[in-house]
Amino acid sequence: MSDEIKITGEVIHVGELKTYGSNGFQKAEFVIKTDEEYPQEIPIECAGKKADLIEKVSVGESVDVYVNLRGNYWEKGERWFPSISAWRVVTRSGEGKSEPEPEPVAETDAPF
Repeated sequence: MSDEIKITGEVIHVGELKTYGSNGFQKAEFVIKTDEEYPQEIPIECAGKKADLIEKVSVGESVDVYVNLRGNYWEKGERWFPSISAWRVVTRSGEGKSEPEPEPVAETDAPF
């Protein structure tokens, strides 16, 4: 998949950040209600290096969430499990939540 996948809606639930295993893997989940004719409540996970995104969303906030779709196969149960993983969250007002705004470049008196 080469196109960006964006889900737009309002945050209706924010879960706790949990740590798993001896390596300290972190994972959390939040849910957004989409802005559509037939709204959907979609759980989105924040895991690994992006786990800290969970701290940047709050209930009631309107957001654009950029996600990756993933899937895992469980051999014992002969079943596939999909997951939706956030990699960027932006508030609807345009403020970046996952990345700070770049600092303005200072003007200099350089001749070039």
